[in-house]
Amino acid sequence: MTPSSLSILTDFSVAVVGFSGIVAALAYQGSRFAPLDRFRVFTLLLYALCGAFGSLTPVVAQGFGASAPLYWQIGACTLALLLICSILATFVAAWQLPPADRATLQLYVWILVVGGNAVLAVWLAASAVAFPAPGRIMTAIIWQLFLSVLLFIRLILNPRPVSSE
Repeated sequence: MTPSSLSILTDFSVAVVGFSGIVAALAYQGSRFAPLDRFRVFTLLLYALCGAFGSLTPVVAQGFGASAPLYWQIGACTLALLLICSILATFVAAWQLPPADRATLQLYVWILVVGGNAVLAVWLAASAVAFPAPGRIMTAIIWQLFLSVLLFIRLILNPRPVSSE
């Protein structure tokens, strides 16, 4: 597997970001985002962009002349760092929600998001040191895409009040 094989995941990540922007723009035309919806759109974009940048890192490292195991190590370390940053950004964004909205966040989503990203970050960091492999990076990127698609579906299916204009 070459780093350019991950380009399809980059394309998919960018497509999720683009479609979520279109859905958000059409759904909230002329009205303001509710804080909970703003949180969901932020986390959706965060995970999709994390997958996009994570899939580009080995390609960039190879472009700068890194050899086969080194660009997978760079990709795994960078993606682990991105996952840790996404966990922190999710906590900060959730903390800024009003208490009533924060109380509506489901525990299983936190387990999926924070637990899944934390396990993958540790797994990627350990694999970068011991045995870098493209499959681990691909698994982490696909997980980010799964989370962002899950939030995208939630954004589409979320009932919104009809404006009286």
